[in-house]
Amino acid sequence: MSLSLFGLNVAVFVTVMALISSLVRFAPALGLVAHPVGRKRHSRPTPVVGGLAIAISLLLTLFYHYELTGRFGWLWLCVTSLAVLGVMDDRWDLPYRFRFIAHLLVGLLMVFTLGVVLVNQGD
Repeated sequence: MSLSLFGLNVAVFVTVMALISSLVRFAPALGLVAHPVGRKRHSRPTPVVGGLAIAISLLLTLFYHYELTGRFGWLWLCVTSLAVLGVMDDRWDLPYRFRFIAHLLVGLLMVFTLGVVLVNQGD
């Protein structure tokens, strides 16, 4: 089954909204709360689960609507890698060099396995 790009976006949005309310309750137990110190500039402790909700909903939507073979299998791997990295960074405040290298490796994986290229940077 295949969805239009609009349908995929709507499905991801609805799933994100449902997930955020659930994940906010578990954020303190998972250690996914940003406290107003260091690079976190919140005025009070804030759950940091938005990126995780977006990643989970995208992965679930891809899994439900597409076969995870070929291009979508690689996309699944790349999104999962970035989501895990983001959760680890939210939890343990990873060094910027490690995050940069991990993002670079995932980007290279997308270029060489999925053929993702930047064609136009816009205006």
